[in-house]
Amino acid sequence: NQVFWNSRGSSSVCQSPWVSGSNYNIGWKGAKDNGWHSRPEGIWEGHNMTGLLPSSLYDAQLQDRTTDVRYFAVSPLLEQMSDSTFLLTFSMPADTEDALDTGNYSIHGTAALQDYQWDVELKNEQQVLFTFYDLPLLTQHTTIFIDASLVGPAEGSPVKALTMARYTVPDLRPVVNYDFQRAGNGPDDFVSATTSKEGIIYLVKQEEVIESSEDLEDAVGNGNAVAADVTEPNTSITFYTEGFETGKYVFYATDLKKRISREPDNFVLIEEASTVREEIKDLNLKVAVSIPERTILIHSHEPLQQAVFTEILNIDGKLIYSGRFRESVSVTLNAPGLYIVRCYNEKTGFVRKVVLPY
Repeated sequence: NQVFWNSRGSSSVCQSPWVSGSNYNIGWKGAKDNGWHSRPEGIWEGHNMTGLLPSSLYDAQLQDRTTDVRYFAVSPLLEQMSDSTFLLTFSMPADTEDALDTGNYSIHGTAALQDYQWDVELKNEQQVLFTFYDLPLLTQHTTIFIDASLVGPAEGSPVKALTMARYTVPDLRPVVNYDFQRAGNGPDDFVSATTSKEGIIYLVKQEEVIESSEDLEDAVGNGNAVAADVTEPNTSITFYTEGFETGKYVFYATDLKKRISREPDNFVLIEEASTVREEIKDLNLKVAVSIPERTILIHSHEPLQQAVFTEILNIDGKLIYSGRFRESVSVTLNAPGLYIVRCYNEKTGFVRKVVLPY
């Protein structure tokens, strides 16, 4: 049998014998290959994880020969359970008294959790729950490190576990999706966008400085933004733009935790309705309905110089179809009713109401 310990390379195979025993690959840094034939999978621990201590089995054997303590640990797992709690899972049992002693842990990293008061709770012999008090929402991509020094039960001499766990805070901000749009400020004009999480979506004048959810609410209060609740993620939210001031607008969103979406990289342009309608004639398209096939057909009378973006929404504002075309597009709908067809390019666009009868 064999053990790979804290090794690295382009790839590794670890399989166990058919008959008995196991082979181990602990702390391997590199790709994991499937191996050959149907031999049993070996035992992998700490794959591509940092903080494997001891870094050398030789050091562990030397400690075992020269002291009454054996050092043995693999990288633990650190998980965020809520906004203020983290669960540390060890690969070996820990002594209860040691596990509850906060002096056996050192916390550091760019998330700065070490600046807050915290406590530990033993969930079971291999899991410790860390609770941080008055912890704000963590910034995405920041890191948390927890160094632990615990003693685990073992026959004969004690086993001292020295290890480090790492956690990188994921980006939990809502994601807003929309393309460039051009609309008028008349009764039938609108713009739309989707967001990836429940919360609130905002249409804001581009010149507004937005850095927080409070800034968004202030913009709504002073008339430079409008807002709508989002109860179903990734569903198109429509803002009718009748009476809007002309200019550039952008979409933002917040989730239920008040996380704000990243700075927009696109915008919508709202102009006087009369200007937009004058230019509709430049987009020479025809919208037709085929009743037996329940199909909406959009086609151009002449070759288009650039692609046209098309959206079809139902009467509730839910996006049914979106796509681009240069000559024609055919969309089959499942249910009769009133639909809104919106076509536009970078220069102009139009909105049509289409009835698909029973």
